[in-house]
Amino acid sequence: MDAVVIGSGPNGLVAANLLADAGWSVVVVEEQPSAGGAVRTAEVTVPGYRSDLFSAFYPLAVASPVMRRLDLGRHGLRWRHAPLVLADPGLDGTCAVLSRDLSETAASLDALAPGDLGPESAASGIFGWLLAMLGQDVGFPVPEGGAYGLTAALVSRLRAAGGTIVTDTRVTGVVVRAGRAVGVRTASGETIPARRAVLAAVDAPRLFGDLLDPEVLPPGFRRDLRRFQWDNGTVKVDWALSGPIPWRAEAARRAGTVHLTGGLDAMTIHAARLATGRVPTEPMLVLGQMTTADPTRSPAGTESAWAYTHVPQRIRGDAGGDGLTGRWDEGETERFVQRMETRLESMAPGFRDLVRARYVQTPRTFPQADGNLHRGALNGGTAALQQQLVFRPVPGFARPGTPVRGLFLASASAHPGGGVHGGPGANAAAAALRPHPPLNWPTSRRTGWRTDRRTDRRTDRLRLDPPDRGPADAGDAE
Repeated sequence: MDAVVIGSGPNGLVAANLLADAGWSVVVVEEQPSAGGAVRTAEVTVPGYRSDLFSAFYPLAVASPVMRRLDLGRHGLRWRHAPLVLADPGLDGTCAVLSRDLSETAASLDALAPGDLGPESAASGIFGWLLAMLGQDVGFPVPEGGAYGLTAALVSRLRAAGGTIVTDTRVTGVVVRAGRAVGVRTASGETIPARRAVLAAVDAPRLFGDLLDPEVLPPGFRRDLRRFQWDNGTVKVDWALSGPIPWRAEAARRAGTVHLTGGLDAMTIHAARLATGRVPTEPMLVLGQMTTADPTRSPAGTESAWAYTHVPQRIRGDAGGDGLTGRWDEGETERFVQRMETRLESMAPGFRDLVRARYVQTPRTFPQADGNLHRGALNGGTAALQQQLVFRPVPGFARPGTPVRGLFLASASAHPGGGVHGGPGANAAAAALRPHPPLNWPTSRRTGWRTDRRTDRRTDRLRLDPPDRGPADAGDAE
């Protein structure tokens, strides 16, 4: 094989497709029994109710030039939309909505707060604004039949281009000879060779800490990697409901996504709990009404729904007084789910009466289903400014290449980060396809990494080689 791709999430599949388009022979190696990473669907509650196990709504996929370039509609992908994109209901029955109809969005916001809806912090609110703009432009679409529809289209396209996918096969190491990646080892002891490149669509700590011999990495790089910061953990509940959610706010009944925030003050308190390691008392919920968005998800007149909320990676206390410690055993999980359902019941009286079954995922179980979801971290590492752009995943990175020649980081741990847009995978593929990729690893002397320096004669100043660039449109996928 010309290339081995570790991991069959969207970034791995995007990378493999682009390499196959360039004429490379490619094999994707996946640890789980089925492809998809965090884009998978299963009937985990009641037969006939299809639940998206991880991600569910895909505005970034629709807006991404990388995904558009793959033309996945030719491979069976169909998008569905709820009548409203997003709703944020209040206890008094008022409701802010986001619609693909700009006039409907404007009327909703004006009714609640004429001219004053700004977030408290530009830094913390930037992704909210991005998603709101995408929602207004392209909606929050879902693949018809389940999130796996997106994965299935990527897999179909790859196979049509000559690529191969191997599932139920765990990669235990990257084979490095003379400073170059030449293949991967599997748990069965097999070695899968790679003539040109290995692309790792796995999180940075796992690639550099588990799959590589530490001796092949510069000491400064290993030291910086110890400061890698994960994003918050997650608890997610999928419900099979016997009917639509009876929201107090009528508009919320037409939205695919519903945010239960409680307002800016409540959001500030929730964020403070996470920052100080306390389990929130009243968790802020993001909820998906999947049958509202796509009627194929459950029987007519019912609803397949989910909600998730964030919890600290390391728990120091429980603001709710239930003694939650982060073990996430059966008792702790049940007590926390009760908090989530109590929050829902307050906004939609009668919700609990509709529950036929539920399926719960916690920071303890997420990594078992997808090794990249470290304790429920969904973003491949924090999206805070200290770990973005040239600081992702460590200072001076800012490229898919690694200190090992022929090895490329293709996961959300690399720029431009989390979200189903294919950017990290596309950037890694573009770097691998370069005819003469740089062999040195530019960064500062402080880290102790090797630096490739050149002198600018006009200014007599030192400058670093620019980082690898992805395809011309890859940056737009952010």
